[in-house]
Amino acid sequence: MEVPDSVSEGTDQRSDLLYDFLKCPLPQEESLANFIPAPVKGFLETTGSFRGAPMADLLADPTTQVSIIERIKEYAKQSGMSVKSEGQTDVLLSVYYAAIAHALLFHDKKLSEHSYGHLISAFQALAEKEWVSLVLRQLFSKAHEHCRAIEQEGEKVSLQ
Repeated sequence: MEVPDSVSEGTDQRSDLLYDFLKCPLPQEESLANFIPAPVKGFLETTGSFRGAPMADLLADPTTQVSIIERIKEYAKQSGMSVKSEGQTDVLLSVYYAAIAHALLFHDKKLSEHSYGHLISAFQALAEKEWVSLVLRQLFSKAHEHCRAIEQEGEKVSLQ
């Protein structure tokens, strides 16, 4: 996955796509759904209780369990493999990196094999995208600073 260097046509469309994607709940794991009896599952689906919180709320909440954040990251990554438009790819990349940023900031866990240098660049680029929601831009900005601090600390240690 690569972060796009520039916003191409369809900026407003990306904003709408991002909003629509993040207002949806994270799909339930099939293994969990299989253990719930059909009548109970039907009732929960009807009331909305089974669906869970929207992904936007989960990403914005510092108390969201890191395992759920990791599921959001993987869901965005898997979803990105089957999209056809650049706008959809950009949106899913932003959600993918938002999950990584959340885990770094709120759980001190790196959910990525990308280097801190790569994450610094990705977070900075996404923090500057006008089509990204303000909440996510703030998350990316804080994650950018967090990664810079980690990288600078590593440089200090290697100089000693």
